[in-house]
Amino acid sequence: MPKGHWVPVPAGLDDAKLAGMMNPALSSWMALKYRADFQPGQKVMILGATGNAGALAVQIAHRMGASEVIAVARNTQKLQALTQLGATQLVDLSGDPETVKADLAKAGSDVDIILDYLWGDVSANAMRAIIPNRHDDEQLLKWVEIGSSAGQTAPIPGAAFRAVTLELIGSGQGSVAPKYILQSLAEILAAEAETPFTFTIHQLPLSDFEEGWQDRGSGRIVFTM
Repeated sequence: MPKGHWVPVPAGLDDAKLAGMMNPALSSWMALKYRADFQPGQKVMILGATGNAGALAVQIAHRMGASEVIAVARNTQKLQALTQLGATQLVDLSGDPETVKADLAKAGSDVDIILDYLWGDVSANAMRAIIPNRHDDEQLLKWVEIGSSAGQTAPIPGAAFRAVTLELIGSGQGSVAPKYILQSLAEILAAEAETPFTFTIHQLPLSDFEEGWQDRGSGRIVFTM
């Protein structure tokens, strides 16, 4: 491993939990700190909040000092549980489309940062709901594209960029310098040591790799020797 391309792990942490947690936690940590330049007191919306990375994003935004953490997803049961992790508002995408549109418009009217794990038509529809209903067209909205679980492309209307102050930003390896990725990993480990994140893993022996790789149950799979 190249010199310096590692971070020390504080004693006493759960190795298996870290193996499953660090990558999804990294996605929102570096997006907020090094792409969106998050400031305490800002309002953050998370599209796809019930996935492994999304649920950690709720906790991370809350810990960083967001004044509001708006969780958006279609798994109603998991969505409700996010209030215990720091979500202050919920938008259920599984409801009536017009109700969903109205809920997104209201929740996004003065949000500062949107962390988007979905993309595809879901994000395009969310943008169409939020952009025309901003309270202040000059308030900067940073839309950070992190994942694309709902589609690789999104039909974004060009008018969205003309109607309000909107920045569309990507976050991931390549858009964040390696030194900031390493710094983020160290900061996540320190946060975990101080107060552990809520994160579920499913441990399997490496001998069950072929069967376990297809497992899409709850919790992130971690194979152990």
